[in-house]
Amino acid sequence: MTSVELHSATPSQTRRVGERIGRMLEAGDVVLLSGELGAGKTVLAQGIAKGLGVTDPVKSSSFVIMNEYEGQALRLYHADLYRLEDPAQVAELALDELAAGGVLVVEWPEQAGGELAQQHLLVRLSYEGAKGRGIVVEGVGARYAGMVQRLRGRGADALRGDLVWRAPTIADIPAISELAARSDAESGALDATLVGELASRLEWDGGIHNVSRVVEDGGLNVAAGWVRTMGSRACIYGFAKDERLYADVIHWLDGVAPRCVYDGGWIRIERVVAPATPDVPARDIALYESLGYERFYVELEMQLALVGTTEAEAGGLSLTPWTVELHPLIREAYNDAFKARGFEGYAEDDWERAFGPDDFRPELSFMAIAGEEVVGFVFCGVLDVLDDWVDPAIRGAGWIDSIGVRSSHQGRGVAPALLRRVMEAMRAAGRDRVVLRVSEDNARARVVYERLGFQTTRKHVVYRKPRGT
Repeated sequence: MTSVELHSATPSQTRRVGERIGRMLEAGDVVLLSGELGAGKTVLAQGIAKGLGVTDPVKSSSFVIMNEYEGQALRLYHADLYRLEDPAQVAELALDELAAGGVLVVEWPEQAGGELAQQHLLVRLSYEGAKGRGIVVEGVGARYAGMVQRLRGRGADALRGDLVWRAPTIADIPAISELAARSDAESGALDATLVGELASRLEWDGGIHNVSRVVEDGGLNVAAGWVRTMGSRACIYGFAKDERLYADVIHWLDGVAPRCVYDGGWIRIERVVAPATPDVPARDIALYESLGYERFYVELEMQLALVGTTEAEAGGLSLTPWTVELHPLIREAYNDAFKARGFEGYAEDDWERAFGPDDFRPELSFMAIAGEEVVGFVFCGVLDVLDDWVDPAIRGAGWIDSIGVRSSHQGRGVAPALLRRVMEAMRAAGRDRVVLRVSEDNARARVVYERLGFQTTRKHVVYRKPRGT
């Protein structure tokens, strides 16, 4: 069992400890509050509620066994078992079922006689006379032990009451950009390039306020983060002035992200680093792994300025624009091209969902045809959508989404020919540059791009875990 001892001199400091705990909680978590009458259990529960984003006043539940409160991301179930006469009544309350859909906080857990969850966070509050209250936080189970370690790491900061957590506004963007730039300077990252995406979301997405936070200390922004939803996955982005605040922000975002993606989906943490930076900081990697994330991939973002003219040498192949009639044949080429990299292949229905005509620009996408067979393909678009992930500095650039060549024609110049044809089309469409991403370990593709003049501008490091982990 892991524990940490704290001292609270005032009710506001007790609430602050509760707020710290509340921001670490996720759906299914159970917190038990133990202590004699007047020790501060309800005060600490109020802090937990604040950390969860509850705006309604949280009062003592002594005369009502259960109260429910709606938080920003999770529902709070606040139980007081003081007047419980028989531990067997706990089963009737179905507290385990309630906890599965929100956060369960229980005062007087001793009355339950061992009927509560075996793994939990236990907070013991005690009088210390005029000095205030003693607070001992114990983690029973690996997840809760991790929470205790974080509280221990915060030390006296766990009692500070001058940090304000709130939803960001468009007026915060300059300060968030400055904060991100300072963070990047220390870590060698380029995460500040993502702030433009948050600015765009604040202008059109009303739901962003439920999955984003800015943290103020004395009126200054010291941390910020948000969750971006993309169908089957949610991506977490965050910045902070120090590693402790960064951990707080990532924990909070990790708690709300499951609400942004359906069952079977994935939650990601994406970092952007400079080409020469080997990796994200080791302390951040340790944080991600403690939350159940695993490294998914590292992609290089490469750019090419479209200057001069380019001639596409087809090598006897026919390079033609995409057509709906040949789209099924492109699926066969795609499945063959990526089979060697472990891809199981798209079924017909999945293919239409992944690469429908609305997902790329047909006039900028091409096929290489040998006889009646599609032997290569390239899907392209333009980075002109307001909520795109791109650096605003390259918004409007051409985008190479996916390129592949059948195994029978690899190494025969098909990919370079397709890319040159794309460059011609992009230039004719008024684009001054083209951007793509490639896996860091795909050395063969990188050589092709570099020979055409592409240069790496930044690296995307992605960690992920299944929803519910």
